Amino acid sequence: MSRRATKEHVIARAWYPTNSLNFPRPQVIACNACNGRYGEQERYLLSRLGFVFGFQNPHAVGLHDKAVRAMPPSAGDDERDALARSAERNRVGRSFTIAAPDDLGAINPQGFRPQELRTAAGLYVRGNLGLPLDPAILESVGVKIARGLFLWETESPLARDATVRTQLLSPSQYQSVIAALGTAFRSFTVRKLPPGVWYLFAPVEDDPWGSVSFTCLWERILFMGTTYDNSRLSPV
Repeated sequence: MSRRATKEHVIARAWYPTNSLNFPRPQVIACNACNGRYGEQERYLLSRLGFVFGFQNPHAVGLHDKAVRAMPPSAGDDERDALARSAERNRVGRSFTIAAPDDLGAINPQGFRPQELRTAAGLYVRGNLGLPLDPAILESVGVKIARGLFLWETESPLARDATVRTQLLSPSQYQSVIAALGTAFRSFTVRKLPPGVWYLFAPVEDDPWGSVSFTCLWERILFMGTTYDNSRLSPV
């Protein structure tokens, strides 16, 4: 396994909304092996999160289209890429399930016309389509983003014993997060990242809670990295 270093985008390039081309995109040094492993996980999440959180979301412009375009075998660069696209399309197709209207993994939020899904038994079930996520993959990428942005901000790594938390948000929960962060921190820095992405950092010397960073994507996913006991951090 190669340990050669390369530059890695903290947030995958494909995860940025299409209206963010002229904005800086944080990068840090990472090993090639880590880069490749995270790349596979990010592609897996985009093919699902793009469908779910990119659908009619003004804070995730173009993500739904990216998820759709990533699957046709005819769009592959070569035969190997075409086979990989075909396999991913089949995996996603088999993953669809019927979800409750308020399920964060539902393709069709409440108010959209329900769809029909044919089960393995041949029965048709009507309701909101949903795409379940592998929580281990989401957590892994959340750790990468939280630690990567902390390194980018401070030029030093987040402590090994730091807590990293990933949370999917509904629109109402996102508003609760904003309200909670506005009252929880006396001093913080908000980085101006591309549309649909924001990053908040509360430094150790200015905040009694210690070093805390929050990253939010598309107003639907929250990543938190902290060196402080996060039992006191419960914005949702």
